[in-house]
Amino acid sequence: MDLSTNSPQFFWIGMGVLWIFSAAVSAMDAPRADDSRFYGWLYRFTHFLAANLDRAFGAPTTQSNTEKK
Repeated sequence: MDLSTNSPQFFWIGMGVLWIFSAAVSAMDAPRADDSRFYGWLYRFTHFLAANLDRAFGAPTTQSNTEKK
């Protein structure tokens, strides 16, 4: 297999790898207060790499709370 050629199969392989990575990152549970600091860092870093910036930086949601108190 010649890596210097620009064939469509490399595009689809790359898209498949990106899709699997994105799915794995999305499946991660949000860090809790009792989790290790490393897991919190890993969660933020992988979401940053996957361009889930709202999750990586903990931005507030735009949905309003409709629950009555």
